Amino acid sequence: ALCVAAGPTPAPVFVCSVTATETDAILREFYSAAGGVNWYTNTNWLTGSYCTWHGVTCAADGISVTKLRLSQNGLVGTVPASLSNLCTLNVLDISENVLTGPVDTFKPLKQLSALLLGPRKLTTVCVFPYQGPGMEDCLGFPDGGTMEGAYSPTRANEFTGDFFDTMTNLPDLVDMTLTGTSVYGSLDERLCKLTKLEFLHFVIVANTTGFLPECFGTAIPNLRVFLITNSHVGGTLPKSISHMQKLEQLGLSFNKFEGQIPDFGPALMQLFVNDNKLSGTLPEGQPWVCNDEGGLYPNRKCNRLESFLAYTNNITGTLPSSYAQMKNFKYLWISDNKLTGTIPDRKSVV
Repeated sequence: ALCVAAGPTPAPVFVCSVTATETDAILREFYSAAGGVNWYTNTNWLTGSYCTWHGVTCAADGISVTKLRLSQNGLVGTVPASLSNLCTLNVLDISENVLTGPVDTFKPLKQLSALLLGPRKLTTVCVFPYQGPGMEDCLGFPDGGTMEGAYSPTRANEFTGDFFDTMTNLPDLVDMTLTGTSVYGSLDERLCKLTKLEFLHFVIVANTTGFLPECFGTAIPNLRVFLITNSHVGGTLPKSISHMQKLEQLGLSFNKFEGQIPDFGPALMQLFVNDNKLSGTLPEGQPWVCNDEGGLYPNRKCNRLESFLAYTNNITGTLPSSYAQMKNFKYLWISDNKLTGTIPDRKSVV
């Protein structure tokens, strides 16, 4: 395999070349190392063209493997170092299995747009005790349980090394999941290198430290979902979060964030910042110009927020009256703070 960088810095062009013989050998070694004989589905593996093997997708040339999707397939073992030579990969989904190995294995896969090492479907963070709508979308906590230590998937990969160092060397990443996996790393300015990122799920990844850099709100313009919960990430929340045009879900529960919560962005629907060390007053809920109702009211002011969890912090002041005017607001949980005053009347909301 040949993966080289050509062109002037700081924007090198990566040229990747791997032969059919090399690709076949890489996949066969992966099959052996990950216990392929015992996979739930291993149709066609080790027979005929590797492009016909279950979970393998090839490009039109019939040589380059662009996708390897083996989620929830009973993979048990290690990820061999040779996988790093499969440089044509765009999507690698080995989530919800029991695999180990160094995260540096993924570092040379410069063309990856999706790296899924944890369950992608778990996008809703529910906090207990909770018996409301949407329970089927929660992270699998037992009824009446708590987030701390409650998520213990049957299938969980465990990789070693600084994952943020690996991740920020994959410039084309769009989708990244590490839900329930055992990795570590420190979040910092390197995050802002991922300018194409849209989805990041670090849910129940306890070994994450660091902070959200100020460039977070400006360097990643297409970010839609960002979840880092039950970790040790701290510092203050960047004010630039308020101006992220596409951010729909921000989950930072059970961390060590301090300071005031920035105002809600124009696309934000779910904000989870409970169980931190946040202080100051609640955000006012700035109304944004939106094109709802099929564009019939192009200058109408609105706010898309549906769920806001900020309980167990040190927040003071009163509940903003603007919250009563948010027509999409469904869930507000702000107990265990130092709030005073009255609850705004929502009867006038239409």
